[in-house]
Order: sequence, then C-alpha cells, then structure tokens
Amino acid sequence: MAVTPIPSESERQAFLSLPNVLSLVRIPLAGVPWLARHDLWLLIATMCVAAFTDWADGRVARRRGDAAARATGAWLDPLCDKAFVVSVALLVFVVHDPPWAFVALVLTREALQAPLVLLYHLRRPPRGFDFRAGVLGKATTCAQFFAIGALVLDLEAAMPLAVFSALVGIAAVASYVRRFLRSRVSE
Repeated sequence: MAVTPIPSESERQAFLSLPNVLSLVRIPLAGVPWLARHDLWLLIATMCVAAFTDWADGRVARRRGDAAARATGAWLDPLCDKAFVVSVALLVFVVHDPPWAFVALVLTREALQAPLVLLYHLRRPPRGFDFRAGVLGKATTCAQFFAIGALVLDLEAAMPLAVFSALVGIAAVASYVRRFLRSRVSE
C-alpha cells in the first residue's frame, strides 16, 4: 500500500486560502437543493450563491499574490464548479423531468472535459500548462445556471439557453485543448 505524504503547513494554508474556501463552499451548496427539492426559490437562491462564490474566488485569487493557493485553485475551482453543476442538473432532472436533450446539452462541457481532466492527471502535465478556468469556462457555468433557472421557472428560453451552454462549453473545452497543445509544443 502506498503511503500518502502528510501535507506541509504551507500546502494546508494554500488549500485553505480564502479563494479556495470560496470554491469549496460550492460542495456543500450542491446538496442544499436536495434537502428541499421542490422549493424553487431555494434552488434559485443556492444557484445565485454558487455563482457569487465562483465570481468571488477568481477575483480574490487575482488580488492575492499567493502562487501556491492559485495553483491549488486552478484545479479546485473547476472541480467544485462541476460538482455543483452536475448535482443541480441531476436534481432538475429528477424533480422537473426535462427532456433528455436538455440535460445532455447542459452537461456537454462536463462530458467532454472529464476524460481530458483524467488524462491530464494520469500523464505528466507539460511544464507551464495552466488548467485554470478561462472566460469561456466561466461563461459556460453562467449559461448552465441560466438554462437551469429558465427550466425551473418554466420559461421558453430554457432549451435555447441549454443549446447556448453546450456551444460555449464546447468552445471552452477546445480552448483548454488548444492551451494544452501549445504548452506541449513549447516544452
């Protein structure tokens, strides 16, 4: 059995920095709507809090000069985003019974990105590769939230917003792949 080294004090501090704690808040937030599954306003309020923490973690991280915390946040923030989005999408699927196409469209980025993230962690990542969410990644998360919100509010815009979130999600994944390939070439 492999022994996992105990994290150093600086690694613990980097993990528990303010931006990373803001990201980690989305993990328990993912379970809140499940506690009151039919409370529409709780779902919307939870999505707003999650969106705020997603915006705030990036803003705080850019203002702080802690490179170790930013490096941890580069993988932690998208992981927390995905946990939240997948949980809410599953809840919406269970409670609101949307068309399968809606759920597939909203989760397109996660479906495309999951194998890439796995590959990234299984292979030695190129030096200098930055896995942080870019503008397209953040836009995808916002589009997913708007699509889910429109669905639970029974707005006709739900399916067009789901299509939009899928298109932006595909562009975000393409951006990650392009950045990865560029970093491989420069290695």
